[in-house]
Amino acid sequence: MTSPIEHVAIVGGGTAGWLTACILASEFQDSAGHPSVKVTLIESPDIPTLGVGEGTWPSMRTTLQAIGLSETEFLTTCAASFKQGTLFEDWLESGHQYIHPFTPPLKDGVTDLASAWQGPNSEFSFALSACPSAGLAFGDKAPKQITTPEYAFAANYGYHLDAGAFAKLLTEHGVKRLGIQHHLLNIKETKSTLAGTIEALIAEGGDTIKADLYIDCSGSNALLLSRILEVPLLKKSNILFNNAALAVQVPHLAQDSPIASSTRSTAMDHGWIWDIALKHRRGIGYVHSSTFVDERDAELTLRRYIAKEFNAEIANEIAPRKLTFEPGYRNCFWKQNVIAIGMSSGFIEPLEASALVMVETSAWLLAKNLPTCLEDMKSSADRFNQGLSRHWERIIHFLKLHYVLSKRPGAYWDAHRDPLSWPDSLVEDLRGWANRPIDYADADRISDLFPAASYQYVFHGMGRPVGHDHRARKSLLKTTATAPRMTAELSKKQKALFDAMPTNRGLLEKIHTFGLPTI
Repeated sequence: MTSPIEHVAIVGGGTAGWLTACILASEFQDSAGHPSVKVTLIESPDIPTLGVGEGTWPSMRTTLQAIGLSETEFLTTCAASFKQGTLFEDWLESGHQYIHPFTPPLKDGVTDLASAWQGPNSEFSFALSACPSAGLAFGDKAPKQITTPEYAFAANYGYHLDAGAFAKLLTEHGVKRLGIQHHLLNIKETKSTLAGTIEALIAEGGDTIKADLYIDCSGSNALLLSRILEVPLLKKSNILFNNAALAVQVPHLAQDSPIASSTRSTAMDHGWIWDIALKHRRGIGYVHSSTFVDERDAELTLRRYIAKEFNAEIANEIAPRKLTFEPGYRNCFWKQNVIAIGMSSGFIEPLEASALVMVETSAWLLAKNLPTCLEDMKSSADRFNQGLSRHWERIIHFLKLHYVLSKRPGAYWDAHRDPLSWPDSLVEDLRGWANRPIDYADADRISDLFPAASYQYVFHGMGRPVGHDHRARKSLLKTTATAPRMTAELSKKQKALFDAMPTNRGLLEKIHTFGLPTI
């Protein structure tokens, strides 16, 4: 006799818990909207959601649309803004900047402009030389117009959002529109079967919740996967050293202050500062390594940044929130009938905004592979564990690339440049790219979070030239022949986009007044 999976219980709320709940509840329903799998979410009434600004990848548009959320409602409720990529300042060296946009380089068949780009001696940076929308970020421009329907775009985009407001919106949407069962309870203990699976959750006061599958979204403590099932964390502090952050929220100086359309990442002596502009404020934080700098000096660095961006008075008044983390991910993410999603599964650092996209990736992977019964769970668990392990390793690989290419002085940056701290895969890639262009075969465009285009933007953005093969190649000859036409086409597209697009703030003000058209 089989044991059907008809009830999924999620432990922990916040963005990870509620996004996972909404994805599962929206996927498992019939044409009339009736649930085919019951979804229950249990969260503690004593643990507040971290209300800091967060960045997403463009995949969030697909997710929000899939779970039935209006983009207008999302943008207006979550004080959200449009994000078209990440602007890196001072990463190569002081005074240098480049952008990693979401829109891939212009392509023409097998030819792309990377091979035609003349490297650091070019008149323009790689992104401006190859991407139609790269210039929008520098002008704080929006990726669409007020007449563009919800989730459609002229330039690819994700979001900046208030995580606290987002979790609240997902809660209301999930309960009222998707039928998610919501309980405010503190889990006291669990009841397990002889086989080691979790049979029930027991809360303070004696409330018992039984489900077939349990999802651990309880944060870095990993209440179920770590504490109960004892799955260890694979520590990666030998590769990526950051383990702390100081975060603040600062209102805009004026109601008409520009809203940046990219996450701003500024390199510092012992880490980097994020700067995320929402409609009403900016979320700013210093990610650093406690091995190389103490909390006092880290706070002074953050205050100096605030003073420069705002003024000395605001810099003196801020009260940064301290966050600490152990960089790494779980040895496995699905064990028995427990699955970890969000910080329960791991955390590295917020560079390139991988946290929320990993929640999306995990939740959709689970939704597409949810077995019909417990007896069929092993193969689903194996696929899930293999897939997510690869994602985590590729994230670490990609983030490390940002550091090893830097020319910044100091012990922190020297340690990052030490090849002994590099993943073997990165060593191989860097060796190969010295003699050939980065190709789309270097990353799986379907399964990798960061495709080859992302590697191009970072590698060339940090001043590394396109690798040269001394042998004659037909594809490169074609590139040379078509590059002038493609460059002219790109220039026209860039100018047309820039002239047509409103500012980020201008569009958001209109959306708050009129809303976006629906398809």
